[in-house]
Amino acid sequence: MSNFFNKYENGQISQCSEKEKLNVARSSKLFPKAATGIEGLDEILGGGLPQGRTTLLYGTTGSGKTLLAMEFLVWGATLFGEPGVLMVPKEAGDELAQKVASLGFDLPALVADKKILVEFMDKTCEDDAGGCDTGIISACLEKAIDLVGARRVVLDTMEPFFCNPVNPHGSPDKLQYLYRRLGEKGVTTMITARCSEAMPGCYGRGEYISDCVICLDCRAGNKVSTRYLRVLGAGGSVHDAYEYPFIIDGQGIVVIPTTLLDPGHAIPTERVSSGIARLDTMLKGGGFYRASTLLVSGGAGTGKTTVAIHFAEAACRRGERVLFFALDESPGQIIRNMHSIGMELESWVKKGLLRFVPARPYMYGPEKHLAAMYRHVGKFQPEIVIADSINVFVNTDNGYEVGSMLAHLADYLKSKGITILFTSL
Repeated sequence: MSNFFNKYENGQISQCSEKEKLNVARSSKLFPKAATGIEGLDEILGGGLPQGRTTLLYGTTGSGKTLLAMEFLVWGATLFGEPGVLMVPKEAGDELAQKVASLGFDLPALVADKKILVEFMDKTCEDDAGGCDTGIISACLEKAIDLVGARRVVLDTMEPFFCNPVNPHGSPDKLQYLYRRLGEKGVTTMITARCSEAMPGCYGRGEYISDCVICLDCRAGNKVSTRYLRVLGAGGSVHDAYEYPFIIDGQGIVVIPTTLLDPGHAIPTERVSSGIARLDTMLKGGGFYRASTLLVSGGAGTGKTTVAIHFAEAACRRGERVLFFALDESPGQIIRNMHSIGMELESWVKKGLLRFVPARPYMYGPEKHLAAMYRHVGKFQPEIVIADSINVFVNTDNGYEVGSMLAHLADYLKSKGITILFTSL
């Protein structure tokens, strides 16, 4: 659905249909967005979170709520010039800097530069019933907002607004009051909440009064776990409601917007050499079409990897970058084996034209492999991608997931003008 957003933002408004133009105009005027800076998420949200409004982010333990909220806050302060305020329970303060550091962010430095202000929710914020005193929380936040000129606010977590010994079901009026006060300050707010079997519906009381609702989940299958993200609502603005896989690594979060690929991308007519002269002759055009998907299949020892390496070396000789996903053998083993046919791959690796990425299928599920590949492609910006060998993904339990992953990967690469070669036993 965000294809027309991409056209609009890239100055290709003439390529949009009248309905797309109307949707863009309505969303940009009625629902201005605050970009999160999180790779893939802004595409799903049609530009970002509803600006000046409140987003509820809920999920299971370990699903990545705090880290996503922190990225929203940190990227706002560092990329978009929007200082932020973070409010957390007092007991979470000791772990906070460590969690943010795992994403490569220096929270103490951001605090020292007055780009982020951290406030703690402690006993002074409680009311007589044992819950939170919304008036105190609101006054504390408003003071902090004014102090740093904040445009973004994160409350991690929402449980104190509902869960207390006296009234375990809580009252949504408290949260609604807070939402209204923050809305009057014009800040874009994100509140996190934990959902579990022990606290059913705890997040649901804030769900229907939030302008945007995002759900995170972490599910295990085939002995691996995968994180998923779904936007349940975005305050009436354009968004995609599908479930998307995402990963968290040392560089932060990356979401794979697998349904947003544009099937109308340009189809190149240029040919690229396979690196094997007689094969190029057989193809009657000097090689493969650029931005096509290729499959080299055969039995063990038939030379599948050798064909892939010839293709890679030919690209390197043209000065093109090649990203080689080594799924079956280690990069060192591939480089050593190619010496037997006189191919010295080390020189291309040193020149930065050939990059090997080792990946083991049993380490995590197909969706996470897709997310990892997506990130590597974004960082290296290759013209050629090789995956050797894709059959190692397949087993009796996840054939559909693997097929879906490979189809998404092929579509994504072709939309970027990248040629991809798979090998399969």
